[in-house]
Amino acid sequence: MENAKRMTAAKIPAQVAAEIAACREAISRQPDDVRPYGKLARIFAQLGNLDRAAQIYRKMLQIRPEADGARAGLQRIAGAQRARADALRRQNKTEEAIAEYHKAIALNPGDLQSHLALGGVLFKAGKNHQAANYWRKAVSIDPKCFPAYMNLGLVLPKLKRSEMAIDFLRQAVALQPGEPRAYAMLGRLCKDERRFEEAEAAFQKRLELEPGSLDGVLNLTAVYERTGKVKEAYHLLRPLIDAGNDDVAVVSAYAIVCHRMEPPPEDAVPLLLRHADRTGLEDAVRRKIFIGLAQLCDVLGRFDEAFRYYERAHDLDTLETGGKRGEVKQIITDSEKAYSAERLARLPRARHGSELPVFIVGMPRTGTTLTEQIVSSHPQVFGAGELKDMAKFAVALGRRAPYPQCLDQITQQDVEQTAAEYLAHLRSLAPGALRVTDKMPFNFSHLGLIETLFPRARVIHCMRHPLDTCVSVYFNEISNFTMNHDQPSLAGYYRNYWELMRYWQQVLSIPIFNLRYEDMVAKPEEMTRRLIEFCGLEWNDACLAFTENKRYVDTLSYYQVRKPIYTRSVERYKAYDPYIGPLRTGLADIVAEYEAG
Repeated sequence: MENAKRMTAAKIPAQVAAEIAACREAISRQPDDVRPYGKLARIFAQLGNLDRAAQIYRKMLQIRPEADGARAGLQRIAGAQRARADALRRQNKTEEAIAEYHKAIALNPGDLQSHLALGGVLFKAGKNHQAANYWRKAVSIDPKCFPAYMNLGLVLPKLKRSEMAIDFLRQAVALQPGEPRAYAMLGRLCKDERRFEEAEAAFQKRLELEPGSLDGVLNLTAVYERTGKVKEAYHLLRPLIDAGNDDVAVVSAYAIVCHRMEPPPEDAVPLLLRHADRTGLEDAVRRKIFIGLAQLCDVLGRFDEAFRYYERAHDLDTLETGGKRGEVKQIITDSEKAYSAERLARLPRARHGSELPVFIVGMPRTGTTLTEQIVSSHPQVFGAGELKDMAKFAVALGRRAPYPQCLDQITQQDVEQTAAEYLAHLRSLAPGALRVTDKMPFNFSHLGLIETLFPRARVIHCMRHPLDTCVSVYFNEISNFTMNHDQPSLAGYYRNYWELMRYWQQVLSIPIFNLRYEDMVAKPEEMTRRLIEFCGLEWNDACLAFTENKRYVDTLSYYQVRKPIYTRSVERYKAYDPYIGPLRTGLADIVAEYEAG
């Protein structure tokens, strides 16, 4: 320590050292005189020893609390600390910058700029909770601090506080109604939170302020399309297309909108063709364009072209499905072995007695979304959409051994705790509901687990002609589903699903309602009444008016459920019969069984 002091002293010019010595001498003679303290603090500040200068100013305030010079000095040092922190931040020395900002704020708790800057550094470092705290403090320092409101709108969604973020962005808009960025952020967050009316208003205002904003056009188009305002979306995009805008995002959005129109404009096909073979496109983008082309041609009845474009889209996918076919088959085999009739008889069952959950399962594209829309139109039912809880529970229960081989180690306490967690989640979504639907289609693989957790649950198994199902799956991009990129893989997956569902219905005791899509289309009222009765509810006419149900639908079928039931999707596969040989061959016996009823 003494060596360090001597080294520091050696770097101080002799004249400055003499001034320091004189100040210390004056302090020793008159310790209550604050003037030499002030001079000494200024000397150390000029030397860059801000910590020492701050200590001396604090000593001044202990001696004379009304010493304004000390307060002003501390504020100057805080500003110098902030400048030092800013320099460190620009050099990407994050931890050093954070330490300096903390020092600046300790010296001057009302320093708005330090709070804003420290929040920014913490946010960049992934310390979102701390960043939010400093930006909230900035708002308390200056309730009109526009950047703080904007920053809170950015960080709070990451902390699952989106509603609070929306409130802060509303205040940002009120503070600076001419700032398009605020409307853009508010619109995007409202869109993410399914507040489509507010999102639409925000994006419209953003376009008023920035008429040429491509991002604004695309965001407003997305809201229009999501809420069924297809013509509005078309008229927003068409001027860009007519002007020759070849931005991929614009072209892709135009393809989606044209696909939704009745009838779609045929000039969309040559437009997309012109862009499909552009050089420099990423495969993922080119794939989307081919899917858009295929969907348009399908609606236009140009089935040969449609299938050709679907195949080109799949050719661009590099995913390997061969290994995954084996994994899926193994999962099915393991489930059948693990949930044998003998083991099911001795597995513990949760004792809560709740009838709250209704599970809607089946292959994708079999009417699961339509079924949930109909059932959730009942005033005592809440449609929760595709919950991921069951897959998470399977992983959690497999902590002692891989699931489902772990079943013999599952205790009564395990099933009670797991069931209670899921039921609490459902009640948080809809506190007053008698039934809550979980329409994760792939829960068909977890029905054995569901029986142990919810012995009084109900299962609606959505079915559709196997070839219609597989053609629809082949024609769509389904999140986290990679078995639809070639027909043999898809046929194999369907067979595994079919065999497992047949097995569950032999060994499980929970009630399963097999709902055929074709029956729902042909006899909508009869099937709807049977569904509501199966759910243990009294009839309500609202279930027949499901298109008026404004609940948010976050699946590929969101557009269809806003329209009355139609028959176009029945026997759709026949239009593609010449091209689906692998599906026909791979599913011949299942098709015969399904058609036999």
